Amino acid sequence: MVMTYRPDGSAEFVGHHWVAGAVGGRSGSLVLRASGTYDGAVARTDFEVIEGSGTGELAGTRGSGLASAGHGSTGTYRFELDLPAGP
Repeated sequence: MVMTYRPDGSAEFVGHHWVAGAVGGRSGSLVLRASGTYDGAVARTDFEVIEGSGTGELAGTRGSGLASAGHGSTGTYRFELDLPAGP
């Protein structure tokens, strides 16, 4: 992630996340493009699956998501993924 802070403490950021695991009983990995803002209290992030980045049983996955996190170690995430058709 690359984050640019402003003098008022707010920021914008962009980056990529490599995610490995299982979704809906299918395992593999994929890469998420992330961009967001920080208002000094809460970071808000938009995610998008990079087309063609899925591996294993997640190959062909498409989708996007949102995250919101304040100070501390918790936040909320919501993803809507279109998994590829099963074998």
